[in-house]
Amino acid sequence: MKPFLFALLAPVLTGPPSSPPPPNACSASESRIALSPAVVREQMALLLTSPETQARTAAVWLLGRAISLPGGGSVGTAARGPEVKDARQALVIALGDPAAPVRTGAVCALGRHGDARGIVPLQRHRDRLSSLGEPITWALEEIRSRIGPPLVLRGGTIVDGTGAPPRSGLTVVVEGGIITRVVADSLIDQPDGATVVDVTGRWIAPGLWDMHVHLGKVGAESLPRFLAAGITSVRDMGGDPATIFAWRREIAEGTRVGPRIVTAGPMLEAPATLIRMAGKSTNEPWHRTRVPVAGADAAAAVVDSVIALGVDFLKVRETADLDTYRAIATAARARGVSLAGHAPFGLDVAEGARLGLATFE
Repeated sequence: MKPFLFALLAPVLTGPPSSPPPPNACSASESRIALSPAVVREQMALLLTSPETQARTAAVWLLGRAISLPGGGSVGTAARGPEVKDARQALVIALGDPAAPVRTGAVCALGRHGDARGIVPLQRHRDRLSSLGEPITWALEEIRSRIGPPLVLRGGTIVDGTGAPPRSGLTVVVEGGIITRVVADSLIDQPDGATVVDVTGRWIAPGLWDMHVHLGKVGAESLPRFLAAGITSVRDMGGDPATIFAWRREIAEGTRVGPRIVTAGPMLEAPATLIRMAGKSTNEPWHRTRVPVAGADAAAAVVDSVIALGVDFLKVRETADLDTYRAIATAARARGVSLAGHAPFGLDVAEGARLGLATFE
């Protein structure tokens, strides 16, 4: 069996780029101003939801003039689909705006502030919109000057996860941690400064998920082993949040090798179970990995306390009774937080789904 290749990719941080001046189409964004996160959020909302072309145009050019784009926070956009998490994502969406001035402003703003996520849509729009060829070329050069040289994987066999058969003779170009091109080996122009890796005889595949792990039990030494097995993301189903959050932060910062982590933090537990654990000799620091829920009346407060830790979802292990389980599910659903858990005896699976239980563990 051929070996697999799994690459851990991270953007290359560089100093301030020295770039040519923007084209005339982007000159309106030369005068720079400071925007607060609140103003950024307001302009994102206008850009994505206003029916007035003039308002959307003003918003996109204002974002393009910003000295930087501070985190404005998520903006819900009923007309445009799910939440938009930051201004750069809003600018990418604006590339498809029906109004030409908005599209132009989005191109220029992405040149000022965009990251690797903007490369593919900019390339796609350059092929479709010849009138924006010059500003798009400039915007792409600006983004690439910030994210550093690409990684080029040549000669591998690609399994893309769509159900299509494996394909060979293709080159994968990765820029800023994002796959931006997959083209035939014979057609690729080697980008300047690229790191080229010959992966002939190897497989290139999407990273795998392990959907149920307890990282605290297997320890930090397990983290690089997930990557060695092709698992680039894991779902931690209950553990000490301080430890898991520290590992996740170190992985994101590049000081520790490991998979992406989503975590439930401490499990919601029946008090009787914790009493039994306290009376036994156990290696698990259960007082940090489990939180008791005394009954239905206590459920909402416990749910709030765990959410406040910054968890990605909630995990129920055992509850005192079905009413407590239902109260936990109701509280999680009211707060828009996904709930996973062990299914207690007596709970109908259909009822669990109606309550909002995302997965039975």
